[in-house]
Amino acid sequence: MDEIQIPPYFICPVSLELMKDPVTISTEITYDRENIEKWIFFAKNSTCVVTKQSLTSIELTPNVTLRRFIQSWCTLNASYGIERFPNDANKRSIESARATEFLASIINNSNKVSDEEGFTSTKDEALNVLYQLKLSEHGLRSLIMSGNGEFIASLTHVM
Repeated sequence: MDEIQIPPYFICPVSLELMKDPVTISTEITYDRENIEKWIFFAKNSTCVVTKQSLTSIELTPNVTLRRFIQSWCTLNASYGIERFPNDANKRSIESARATEFLASIINNSNKVSDEEGFTSTKDEALNVLYQLKLSEHGLRSLIMSGNGEFIASLTHVM
């Protein structure tokens, strides 16, 4: 199999990996959101990684056009093993629609339901959907904190 060459403008200057959620900072340099958030918010840096200029703002502006180019490139190169990454906007929509709270209530109050091969627990199905959603850290935190620990108690019951 031929080695695939990732276009250099798709690579994050911090991680040197393909960007999944490109954002632009005040110095007009684009980074992958996860990496620049660590640089600014966790490591408490106030300068641009590439230019070393002071940041005039810590606002991260999504680079939607670049993200679409990257996703298109991933789709075109799927035969080389490049995977298209999920759209975080969809994940945020699911979280804002409170689908996670609904799934948690199913887990907390589940009974067995019949399917063609016997019995499948609605709790198992709801857990599978939650797993497939791959919630953001904020979404997970909200889920765990809701319901006075009832969700955690339900999870420990499953285990």
